[in-house]
Amino acid sequence: MKIRKILCAFAITGLAMAIAAPSVALAAAPSTFQVSNIVDFETGVPGAGSGTMTRTKKAVWVDINAADLSANTVYTLWWVVWNNPNKCTDGCGEDDIGVRGNSIFYAGGFISGDDGNANVSVHLEAGNLRGGIQVLLGGGLDPNKGNKAEMHIIIRSHGEPVAGFVDLQIGSVEGLCDVNECSDDYGLVFEPL
Repeated sequence: MKIRKILCAFAITGLAMAIAAPSVALAAAPSTFQVSNIVDFETGVPGAGSGTMTRTKKAVWVDINAADLSANTVYTLWWVVWNNPNKCTDGCGEDDIGVRGNSIFYAGGFISGDDGNANVSVHLEAGNLRGGIQVLLGGGLDPNKGNKAEMHIIIRSHGEPVAGFVDLQIGSVEGLCDVNECSDDYGLVFEPL
């Protein structure tokens, strides 16, 4: 009986260590923190809000705090990643879409509050993208490029939520754009380290 209790204790301890190991390893990875203003996508003028990015070589986390969005509106977020920003001409931007190592893909979605505010968090691991997300170009964040890539996030409006179709609005680049007007409203820029 005593041996069974000891074995059970070892099994529970081993399971706890296996569950905690990835988060401990991630917490131990050196990370860097950056802040970016939200800017109007067309004019480049800073808007009301900002984003913070925490980077490691293998992953990035972004928290966005936005104000003055259209109230009660569906938005999607899109990663625009340049794994090789040195291939961009005069900084990475629209003219550099399609250069080797550039990717554009779904990051997340949300509905703004009645006050036009939103707080959203997204996360990206380096390597293969998860199945099921919409990829417009490329293949994601290259391994070990978390600190070296230039990363932009586009905040795209999909209009008012349409009952029964919010999943389409919140999960794709053209979600219900034939019903509501869609537009790339804002962006954030996180330059490489």
